[in-house]
Amino acid sequence: MIRRSRGTDLSLPIRVGLIGISGYGRCHFEMIKALEVEGLVSLVAATVINPDDEVECCREMRATGCRIYEDYQMMLRCESGRMDLCCIPTGIAWHCRMTLDALEAGCHVLVEKPVAGSVEEAEAMREAEIKSRLRVFVGFQNLFADDLWRTKRLLLDGAIGTLQRVRVSALWPRGLDYYDRANWAGKLFHQGEPVFDSPVNNAMAHFIMMALFWSGTNLDDAAPVRRIRSLLLRAQSIESFDTCSMELMTDRGVTIVVNMSHSTREYSPAEVILEGTEGVCVWGEKAGIRLEIGEPERAEGFRFPAFGQTRTVMLRHVVNQLQGGKDPVCSLALAKNHAEFVSELHQSSAIRDIHSHLVLEENRDGETYRVVEGLGEALLLAHRRGEFLEPEPWCETLISHVRG
Repeated sequence: MIRRSRGTDLSLPIRVGLIGISGYGRCHFEMIKALEVEGLVSLVAATVINPDDEVECCREMRATGCRIYEDYQMMLRCESGRMDLCCIPTGIAWHCRMTLDALEAGCHVLVEKPVAGSVEEAEAMREAEIKSRLRVFVGFQNLFADDLWRTKRLLLDGAIGTLQRVRVSALWPRGLDYYDRANWAGKLFHQGEPVFDSPVNNAMAHFIMMALFWSGTNLDDAAPVRRIRSLLLRAQSIESFDTCSMELMTDRGVTIVVNMSHSTREYSPAEVILEGTEGVCVWGEKAGIRLEIGEPERAEGFRFPAFGQTRTVMLRHVVNQLQGGKDPVCSLALAKNHAEFVSELHQSSAIRDIHSHLVLEENRDGETYRVVEGLGEALLLAHRRGEFLEPEPWCETLISHVRG
């Protein structure tokens, strides 16, 4: 039996429960506190499995009347009817089961991206959402930005003509600590549950999701991927891949070229470039959105600033939707397209190791990084050309055997 919350059009403040306050959970804790000041939400319950490590936070929460539990299922049982929204900033393997439990307890859900570790889990979550008549929002935080949706409207109105190609790039070096931070990091499965942790399913998933969203034919949908050609590379000591270069083809014939890595020496901010028959749209992690219509020397168009305070905006928009508003959000139905892409990627592509003699370990600011000489330059060149790295002769010298 599904226990109902107060439904939609909830009165303020929205009563929030939080599963986890450490790691990425701290980001959710801070965004909730920011909106508590505005009177939009109230943190009424939290699950803290490591209270000895979070003494100050627990003291702070108790001082405001927040009830603390060491088990999330106990929290959901005890707080059923006293909680409107459950935030789930946990590891990928727990997204599905925790979302289903929260819906069963009568709570709306804000679950971190990706929506789940598999398409089957995402579908189960969607079925439960529909059955419960509650809402599940997914933490692709950029998809809560108003300007991203304004840009989608401009694209649908033909601002740059017919969309033909999207180029996505990001080089974010990650040290060895990144893969030691959680027992599921870099894994394909954790305790039998699918996670498929990788740049495209974790840190850089936002930019894949943006490309799919902007390639969609309707305002509130994302483009399904129909074909994938890819090179998945591994320099780190992990099960999954840390570098990818791939070409995706959407159902409407748009080509999406992706070049990403955690194993380059160079850092390069994320960039998404949409090329149409009559202009381009460029989104930069630091620069915001720029639409250029017409020839470059006579370009006209629109400019939107870089997204700011995206997590706070995300929660504010969730609150607005729960009160019956229309602020843009990333729904579970929208985020499911990303899960389908990740599933198809792993079914169609093998993970290849980079030759160990090409992998260097470097110490930087007290942290050890495993990097591949020349990899960053190759990926950025491919991004500029709108190409992906096929296993050509130079690449064959980079790759050893297939594993995984």
